[in-house]
Amino acid sequence: MKAILLISVCALSSCTIYFRQYENKPFNDGMDGSGPPLLLIGDSLSTGVFASFPLGVPPSPEIQAKFLQLIFGNSHSLRVAQSNFSEYHNAATTTDADWGVRQAIGKLHHLQSSDIPLYLAAKWGGRLAHANEFAEKIPELYESKKEPEYILIWLGGNDFCKDHTRDHFEEEYTSLMKKLMKAYPDASFLLVPIPPIYQILAYNYEYSAALSCKKSRKSFCAPIFAKDRVERIEQFNQVISKVADIFSKEVDLVLAEKMASLKLEAADLSFDCFHPSIQGQKKFSSVISAAIKGFKP
Repeated sequence: MKAILLISVCALSSCTIYFRQYENKPFNDGMDGSGPPLLLIGDSLSTGVFASFPLGVPPSPEIQAKFLQLIFGNSHSLRVAQSNFSEYHNAATTTDADWGVRQAIGKLHHLQSSDIPLYLAAKWGGRLAHANEFAEKIPELYESKKEPEYILIWLGGNDFCKDHTRDHFEEEYTSLMKKLMKAYPDASFLLVPIPPIYQILAYNYEYSAALSCKKSRKSFCAPIFAKDRVERIEQFNQVISKVADIFSKEVDLVLAEKMASLKLEAADLSFDCFHPSIQGQKKFSSVISAAIKGFKP
């Protein structure tokens, strides 16, 4: 990836930092593929936000300005932000690279990742409430397409960041499962817990007086600084585990349970101090892909 400006500052592992520009790489959604379609319901972790910019390596000043407007501006559009900052080709759940989730599903059917059509319902700020609204529109959204045979649900981080209660989370997660099972009773479900995002507080960086990890995280998710952050995320993951146990008696379902106990490192974080870098995306993918092997033949 081409560097456009070199500055001298000491980062976590080096004293050389580059401003980078995005590599305009096309995203392959596999819609021409012959394999079983995957319906992805997720948040910005599944959109590859800033994945190619590791912690301490900022993008171009232009992209930084857009990012600052997002987190500090009086008005902004998450839809526009997703368009500006997402890297679907570098996200665990959407990439067609040989390390991604689609590749793992392809292997079950002796196919390549590009053979797996992806129905994308992942959005920056995505919560269970959004997913429930989406689920009600499924018949009209996919009436002309082949029904999804795999449904991956990776939500919860933004519900935590919005200070939702455990009971509210369980109610909405249960509702979502019921709606999806009604729409696609023959689909296989993959549920993914919330990563231990509180671990990221151990890794900090200050780019300028205006932009630092602390300021970025407060804008994205103030509850991550709360004293009960570990307990609340664990409670949400207990809900996901409970839901998985209940509905696995009715449908083919696996839980990527190791996601909840993952060890996050500085190199797993992107420029914005919150979303995963490519290394982090690959770490996430390894956990989800291992769970996929548990699907019934």
